[in-house]
Amino acid sequence: MRDLSRVNAKYWLVLVAASIFGTNTGDLLADDLGYGHFRGLPLLIILFAAILTAQRFTRLSTMIFFWAGIIIVRTAATNVGDGFWDHGITYRYSIPAIAIAMLAAATAYAMRRTANPPPEGTLRTDALYWLCMLLAGILGTLCGDYVSFSLDLGLPLSTLIWSAAVAAMFLVWKQEQLRMLYLYWLTVVLIRSAGTAAGDLFAEIGGLRLSTLLTGLIFWLLVIFFYERQKTNVVRTDAAAS
Repeated sequence: MRDLSRVNAKYWLVLVAASIFGTNTGDLLADDLGYGHFRGLPLLIILFAAILTAQRFTRLSTMIFFWAGIIIVRTAATNVGDGFWDHGITYRYSIPAIAIAMLAAATAYAMRRTANPPPEGTLRTDALYWLCMLLAGILGTLCGDYVSFSLDLGLPLSTLIWSAAVAAMFLVWKQEQLRMLYLYWLTVVLIRSAGTAAGDLFAEIGGLRLSTLLTGLIFWLLVIFFYERQKTNVVRTDAAAS
């Protein structure tokens, strides 16, 4: 994408909101709209391709396309993670398998970043980035559900545990350190895990549709405030990453 976000506190806050919202949209697509965990994936792929195509032709400097892509990827990740159970694949196998795939993809992304570094303070959003984001979302969905349901800790305690893990990352590491790729992707996975538990908790309290509406409103308000009104968080590059 031509427009890159500065990886700072505002970026992380919006990513947290995106993770919660994307948990709700995934469940809404699968359950309330009746697409199940996999039948909605072709629709999400088409939407994602449309977003990538649209951003290539716009002359506006905007992060709307990027964050819309994040939500679509998070929605897909929620359904893929939940869909393992449809085929009898338990956490014992799904979590290690996705973790290994995530590590491999993150390593490939790190190697590519070394060869083609992005502007200072940003991460280039190429195909490997989106693959890593998808795998991080799937892994976060699995981990969040594992603590909530398999360990029988419940959604409130699971949300608290994962939120504490995310908070610890920001207390221990500085912002520039969190841009180091392995720390970056670990933080993303923890945020996805916390978002899974929190999204499910909000849906349990207020209903899925109301939770989706409210978390979506909060997410888009943050995007508009931090990126459309504060353009200093957006870095425009000369060409779109492929």
